[in-house]
Amino acid sequence: MLSSRGVGELNYNGKSTVGQTIEPIIVPLKYDYFKDQFQQTGVTNAKFITVDNRKVVVPATLGAYYDARDTGVPLFNRVDAGLHAGLGIFMSQGLYLGARIQQGLFDLTRAEQELSLHSLDAAGKIMPRSDKDQNLSIQLSIGFSF
Repeated sequence: MLSSRGVGELNYNGKSTVGQTIEPIIVPLKYDYFKDQFQQTGVTNAKFITVDNRKVVVPATLGAYYDARDTGVPLFNRVDAGLHAGLGIFMSQGLYLGARIQQGLFDLTRAEQELSLHSLDAAGKIMPRSDKDQNLSIQLSIGFSF
């Protein structure tokens, strides 16, 4: 893997625990999994809102590991290998159909960085997940050859 970047936004609106309506909060997400620091947030340009009579920091941006533990390793493995298979059929002299599948062989993420947001251990701490994340690509094509 040469690069692992992502962008998006985190949207939240609704009610607080005591029923206070919270205006929509939008926080941009700007991820670079190989360069971001742990617990990185845009707190220098943060804004503050009041929820249930408490000041809450809303960061300007969130990095890849804003809620991750510093285990000394990045989330993604840089190397993967895969199996590829394909089939092409010429229906006539010019029309063809094609299909390809690619299946990754290795886990792309490191378990010590991949935390479960649904399960806690006996002490009530967030546990690492034990799933295997692999690449899978299926491609279908139709075309003309001339």
